[in-house]
Amino acid sequence: MDLAEIVNKEFTEPLKGAIVADDLIATSQLIESVKQVYSRTENSQTVEVFAESYILDLKNGTQKNNEVTIDDIQTWIQAKGLEATLDANAVYNSILKNGTSWDKIGGSRELQAIINENNIQRVIDVAVENELNKILNTQWL
Repeated sequence: MDLAEIVNKEFTEPLKGAIVADDLIATSQLIESVKQVYSRTENSQTVEVFAESYILDLKNGTQKNNEVTIDDIQTWIQAKGLEATLDANAVYNSILKNGTSWDKIGGSRELQAIINENNIQRVIDVAVENELNKILNTQWL
């Protein structure tokens, strides 16, 4: 397994799973933004994982600090099929005053389980162990 496959299996796919588990898929913007870019040179391998920056606000429960527009809210309401029940202006004013549902509960536990220093170190450890095993199992002539 190469580095890109390890990061995909151990981080990128679980990140997408966390987005789905917390039902953060109304417009699909967040999950579609999760991308993995792999590059390799003679001496190094790099994997970068990208996502919309507001994923950190969802994780931390700090969406109130990230300005949202009425259009964003209207898009979300339509994607959720809640046009008959929610008014975009009322939701907007509520967010300004009280924050979002994620703000109120301290963020997404699912995202917190994936995007954290310990988990990132775990993924690095898995990748290093994989590379060491490749070296140890190489037949030298």
